[in-house]
Amino acid sequence: MLYQDIVFIGFSWQRNGRVDEIARQEDEEVRERMDEKESFVMTKKEYQEMIDRLVEQMHLSAQSEEYYRLAMIKDRIAELRAEMEHPRHIRQENGEEDWNNE
Repeated sequence: MLYQDIVFIGFSWQRNGRVDEIARQEDEEVRERMDEKESFVMTKKEYQEMIDRLVEQMHLSAQSEEYYRLAMIKDRIAELRAEMEHPRHIRQENGEEDWNNE
């Protein structure tokens, strides 16, 4: 009975737009953290770990047919890959920080 209640609540949230609202809030929070580039310093390994987690979420979104969320995640992965290749500020594996002011 508990499983059935969970499924019905999930479907209700999806129909009422609650799932999209939660996803938007989560994406906005992640984007805000990423926009704080001066205080947010990552190594290339950390970028790759974040991308790997997003790829997993992208596959889960595809399985659950959440195509809007899938597209948002795919866009974010592209942004992270571009930033990883041309970072403004990156922490080296040895802990030193470099600024790339092109």
